[in-house]
Amino acid sequence: MKLPLCARSVRNTLASELHYVLYAITELRDTLLLMEGNIFEFNK
Repeated sequence: MKLPLCARSVRNTLASELHYVLYAITELRDTLLLMEGNIFEFNK
């Protein structure tokens, strides 16, 4: 079954948005972990 062009383009847009959101969450998590580590080192 072929999707209509508009549905396919919506799906592609959602997929790329989701990829970007996941990437941003990963970056944020890494940054928080890094900050947490630095604060922990600082408090020693």
